[in-house]
Amino acid sequence: MRYGVGAELGGRPTALTASPTTGGGGIQVVRGLVAEFEVEAGGGSRQTVRAPGYVGIKANDAGSDVLGMEQLAAVNAAVSWNPGTGEGSLHVPADDRKDRGEP
Repeated sequence: MRYGVGAELGGRPTALTASPTTGGGGIQVVRGLVAEFEVEAGGGSRQTVRAPGYVGIKANDAGSDVLGMEQLAAVNAAVSWNPGTGEGSLHVPADDRKDRGEP
């Protein structure tokens, strides 16, 4: 996530780092944060889910905030993407419509 967002959240630093794809600078990996996002839950309904995990915070505000695959896997979300239209969605399969990120 961008620095302007991540610096306010107070995650616990780890010894992990990463290299960004845009904007230069480094990425500090923190833990102790919970990502909250919406998925399509069938019939067009939307469901808010929560997923704990590691989060990378960029050294600057370049690029955009990106949800990690770890968070998607924690709630069993799937990604659908149409490169022709540039549209995509996150959805939860019909047999797993619960928030697996809650304790």
